[in-house]
Amino acid sequence: MEKPAHLTVEIYLEHQDCPKAAEWRTAHNESGFPPFKPVLHARYASAHTYLDCEGCGTTIIHCLHPANDELESA
Repeated sequence: MEKPAHLTVEIYLEHQDCPKAAEWRTAHNESGFPPFKPVLHARYASAHTYLDCEGCGTTIIHCLHPANDELESA
């Protein structure tokens, strides 16, 4: 029996339009933009990852979907 294939993806997102970026830089002694950090996903949307900006708290949703329906049902 073959071992299942695994894919690990690391994604780094910064909030370049953060209205509180300057405050965040001062508070964290950083020079870039505030990162988005993962938060708990919605109960019925397990394929989605919710990310909050460390600077202003803006939430974005990131999701990866299979390229076709066959992969989803496999």
